[in-house]
Amino acid sequence: MPKFIYETTIQHLPDQVYALYAQPGAFERLAPPWEFVRLLAQSNGMGGPIADGVTLTLLVGMDPLSLVRVRWVTRISNVLAPGSHPDPGLLGFDDSQLPGQGPFATWHHKHRFLPGPSAGTCTLREDITYSLGFWWLGPFGVFANLFGSVIVNSKLQRMFRYRHAVTQADLNQFYKPV
Repeated sequence: MPKFIYETTIQHLPDQVYALYAQPGAFERLAPPWEFVRLLAQSNGMGGPIADGVTLTLLVGMDPLSLVRVRWVTRISNVLAPGSHPDPGLLGFDDSQLPGQGPFATWHHKHRFLPGPSAGTCTLREDITYSLGFWWLGPFGVFANLFGSVIVNSKLQRMFRYRHAVTQADLNQFYKPV
């Protein structure tokens, strides 16, 4: 299964970075303008808190012009909010595509907000495993999955570079950088 990891040091505390991701409207704010992604529904109400078991229903564009759009349903799990567990240095949450309800055969995304390399900083880590599911193409499926994962990883790299830059900029407006 392909794996994608993206890490950035954010010049703010992990609980501040987590709070930004957990606030209403964060998903829309962090979506790159060149990607067609719309939040259609949230099982605990639009703008509800990040919580175990919450499902998000998205509409995503699958081509450069977003002419082909796919419904994508993910479930939030493993929520590690500030003060909710014994290890204050581990904050985060996961989202996973529900079977058969999205563009991937499988998708699991871990968001982690960890103590950074210096005091007052956060290592924002995105850890994604996914599969594209082209195995039905037989021997050609191997090549389709390899080629497809190169395209997916390239898109993820660009998207998370944008998201982490917006995260730093937004936090700079609310808190004094370290």
